[in-house]
This record gives sequence, C-alpha cells and structure tokens, in this order.
Amino acid sequence: MRGLAGNTIINKITAGLLIFIMAVVSSLGGIQGNVNKAQAKITYEKETVFYGEGFTVKYTIDSQWDNQYTANVVLTNTGDKPIENWELSYESYDEYGNIWNAKVSYRSARIYNIKNAGHNQNIEPNQSVSFGFQASFNKTIDIPKSYKLL
Repeated sequence: MRGLAGNTIINKITAGLLIFIMAVVSSLGGIQGNVNKAQAKITYEKETVFYGEGFTVKYTIDSQWDNQYTANVVLTNTGDKPIENWELSYESYDEYGNIWNAKVSYRSARIYNIKNAGHNQNIEPNQSVSFGFQASFNKTIDIPKSYKLL
C-alpha cells in the first residue's frame, strides 16, 4: 500500500508540473504572437536624434499613411557661437513636398540640402529652429542617419 500511495503522489505532482509547464509555454506563445503582430505594424523608428559638433538634429515622424508621412525636424545649437544662415545636408531617398519653415536648396537622387526660410536663419546658442514637410516613400521611410551643417 505504501508504494502505491507514493506513486500516486508522484503521479499527481508530475501531472501538475506538466499542466503548469504547458500553461507557461502556451502563454509565452500567445505573448510572442502578440509581440510579432505589434512589431509587424511598426515600419519606422518614430524619432531619432543626431549629435553633431555644436548641433543636434531631432527627426520625428508625426504621422504615416499609405506611402506618405509628415515629419518635424528640430535643429538645436549646442555650441557657444550663433549658427548663422543655417543649411542642413543629409541623405534620404524619400520625395519631399509641402515643406514649411525652410526650403529645399538642393536635391539629388539621395541628397537633400534644407535651408532656412529667412525669418529663422540664425540660431543662437541653446536655441532651436524647426521645420517640417510631407513626404512620400518607397517600401520604408528613409530616415537620415547623419547630418552636416553647411
């Protein structure tokens, strides 16, 4: 009798552990499935910050639909001298339209030069200017990786 009772307890413990392990594995699969679905919807990094010598650029995607988006760019003077008559150069294959608070001064297949709008041409130390635009893209949004002040 004692041997049977011992086996019964072991069998119950084993069955309980198996049920627990199956529940954990099942719940992890459900979580993983939800994570994958959420990640599949994100096709771009919403905000990036570039740190240059004496300036930073914060690039933010405000909205996205179909193959278009709007973005806001904040250029901040982190140096100790004014940035005068600023012009920013960077790479992007996206096609810009409807730009505000700046203008496209040069455009090639992959290079954009964005120049101030006149009223915001100088940036004092610890001050910022911003501009925005609407753009279209192919497959994924091409967010610039680096910037140069010209």
